[in-house]
Amino acid sequence: MAELTRAAGLNRTTFYNHASSPPDALEQALFGELDGMRAVLSEKAADLSMPLEQVWGGVTRDFLGYLERYEDIFTTGLLDGRSPILTRLVGHHFTTAIVLLLDTRPSLVPPDLAGDELALVAHSRFVGLGIIGVLQTWLESAPPRDPDALARILLSVLPAWLKQPTDA
Repeated sequence: MAELTRAAGLNRTTFYNHASSPPDALEQALFGELDGMRAVLSEKAADLSMPLEQVWGGVTRDFLGYLERYEDIFTTGLLDGRSPILTRLVGHHFTTAIVLLLDTRPSLVPPDLAGDELALVAHSRFVGLGIIGVLQTWLESAPPRDPDALARILLSVLPAWLKQPTDA
């Protein structure tokens, strides 16, 4: 804690006025922007005239810009599970984003999962944590990393039911 406050040019009291711990500060710093991205996802997904692949493409580009801004944090924290807190936060973000997408576009929900809230959250969490595995693999590759490759791989690992409405 002393190192963190010294590096930030703050005293401990100032820090604790804004966050209860370093993980809490990390969550606040990273999640404001992620919350905004989820709001954009919801807005785009609600526009049923927008093809789903365009929604996914926009969300992926937004996340890639975010990842680029915080690459050092993600490279340090996600590789080899060095930061369980960061892994949990990012997993929560993706899970929440997928649940939000399914709430906004119920036609994506497979008929066998319709009405089964537990199964929907479990599937969403499975996909969300899988995305972390993709990010870890990409971050392990040697710089400069290809953002188009990450976008392509992310879209390729999504289950078909998240890419195509069941009524299409």
